[in-house]
Amino acid sequence: MRLSVVLLSLALTTTACTVREPGPPDPGGRRIAVIAGPLADPFFAALKSGAEQAAADLRVQMDYLAPAATAEFGAELVRLLGNAVANGADGIALGDYFPEQQDPGIRAAVAAGRTVVLINSGESSWQAVGATGYVGQDEQRTGTLAGQRLAEAGARRVLCVNHVPGSPATTQRCAGLGTALRAAGGAVTELPLASAEATNPTATQQAISGALTADPALDGVFTLGSSFAEQALRAIGPERRVRVATTDLSTGVLESVRDGRILFAVDQQPYLQGYYGVLIAVQRLAHGLRPNAPVRTGPLVVDQANAAEVLAHNRDRGIRGAK
Repeated sequence: MRLSVVLLSLALTTTACTVREPGPPDPGGRRIAVIAGPLADPFFAALKSGAEQAAADLRVQMDYLAPAATAEFGAELVRLLGNAVANGADGIALGDYFPEQQDPGIRAAVAAGRTVVLINSGESSWQAVGATGYVGQDEQRTGTLAGQRLAEAGARRVLCVNHVPGSPATTQRCAGLGTALRAAGGAVTELPLASAEATNPTATQQAISGALTADPALDGVFTLGSSFAEQALRAIGPERRVRVATTDLSTGVLESVRDGRILFAVDQQPYLQGYYGVLIAVQRLAHGLRPNAPVRTGPLVVDQANAAEVLAHNRDRGIRGAK
C-alpha cells in the first residue's frame, strides 16, 4: 500500500508538471546531470529515454554522462561526477555502483550544494551519503523472487553469473537467490566475470560453459543482465537441461521467454528510474520536496504468460529497455 501511494503521488506530480505550455529548456533554468551506464546496453538506453522525457516535461536541461571504458568503470564514474559538479549541474541523478570509490565524491557534491538522487543502484547508501532519494528495485528481493521461481521450476543447483562483481546491487541479487534456493534444499554457485569477459560475448559464453562443465550438477543459470542470458543459452547447448532466468529485458530475451527457452526475466523498469530520478531532483530544487522512502520500480516478473504483451510495446522503442 505504501508503494502504491508513493507511485501515485509521483504520477500526480508528473501530470501537474506536464500541463504547462510545451517549450524548449530555459537556458537560465535548472541543469540535471544523469550518470549511469553505457548506451550500448539497451537497459541504460531506456534509462536515458526516461530522463530525457522528464527533462522535456519539466523544461530543464539534462546531460547524460556514461563511462567510455568499462574496464575502469568505477574510476570513470568518479571522474564524471567531478565533471558534473565542476560544470555547474544543479542536480545529479546517478547510480552508486561502487560505493567505496564513489561515495566520497557523492558526499562532496552534496556538501557543495548539489541535489543528488541515487538511481538504479544505491539503496543501501543513499541516506548515508546525503542523497535526496533512491529510485530502483529491491535487489535482495529480486534475487529471492528469482530463486523461488527457479526452485518451483525444479532447479536446485544454480549458477549466478555476476558481471559486476563487487557491486552491491549484483551481490545482493546473488545473495537473495541463494537464500531462496537454500530454503528449497538447493545451492548457488557464483560466477564472477572479469570486465574483459563481461564486455566480450564470446568470453562470457566460454566462462559460463566452463562453469557448467566443471559442475555437472548445475541445473539452473541466473544472469544479471539480458545479454548474459543470451550467452547462457548458447553455452548450454541442446544436449543438457538447464533452466535459465535473468534480470532485465531485451527483444531476444523476451522472445526466448515467450518461446519457453528462458523461464522468466525480472524487469526493474529503467525508463522509470531515469524519469523519477530527474523528477525528484527538480522537485527538490524547486520546492524542497523529497520522498521519505525508496521509490520502487521493480522487481516485476515477465514470464511466458505476459512476454508477448511486453514484446508488443517494442513499438515504443526505449521504454522497456527492449531492443
